[in-house]
Amino acid sequence: MAVFHGTVYAESILSNVDLHVLLPLPEEREYRPAPGQRYPVLYLLHGAYSGGTDWLYRTRIACYAQAHSIAVVLASAGNSFYLDQPQGPAYERFFARELPNLAESIFPLSDRREDRYIAGLSMGGYGALRLALLHPERYTAAAALSGAFDLPQDHALLAPQHAAGQAVFAPLTQCGADQWDLAVLARRAQASGAALPRLMLSCGTEDFTLEMNRAQRTRLEALGIPVAYEEHPGAHDWDYWDTHIQRVLDWFHIQPAASA
Repeated sequence: MAVFHGTVYAESILSNVDLHVLLPLPEEREYRPAPGQRYPVLYLLHGAYSGGTDWLYRTRIACYAQAHSIAVVLASAGNSFYLDQPQGPAYERFFARELPNLAESIFPLSDRREDRYIAGLSMGGYGALRLALLHPERYTAAAALSGAFDLPQDHALLAPQHAAGQAVFAPLTQCGADQWDLAVLARRAQASGAALPRLMLSCGTEDFTLEMNRAQRTRLEALGIPVAYEEHPGAHDWDYWDTHIQRVLDWFHIQPAASA
């Protein structure tokens, strides 16, 4: 697996952002992919109090992605829950549109829906499902590990601890549940007639987000939306995420992307 690190200007963030892109290496090590070859790609989102590189340095994602012949794109969203901030960076717009457009124009990444995946942990688990349901035409599958799906509860946990937490959750006071509630977003996507991405939730039985995950599964299934749901022994920690991102990659059933 080759790891590329670069800095690009992002219009939606109004600043330079760091990107890490992981690309599978050909087995023959000639570094000559077939003409027009494009890789399936996973946009992998981080949790709160974290950053995009945590996946790279605290798990073996590079090894797992190489084994599955999938590229991985990592970038940071602060503690934004991947929401556009009212008076700050537009993280939803960045991760939904600008980041894929940048990465897929610079690197040999497929831009086809059937080759594009999204996943994340905790805050990033929420972000992955939200982006997939807001833009079902862009992703074939989405997965959340220890998803922090109950934003009012997340607000109660995060906002009192830091002044920045108030800014993170400011969008909740300025928009209705139709902008952040996943079941509402799923219902809207259904009504549009769009084909929904396949969805997976995974959570540890000792994780404080467990009831959020169980409730989210129930709400989605009540809408007739199939959810691959797993619980395993474990807590809200990197041991769980490193182990079960492997389960996510297996569940994706990644197929080689067609040449352009």
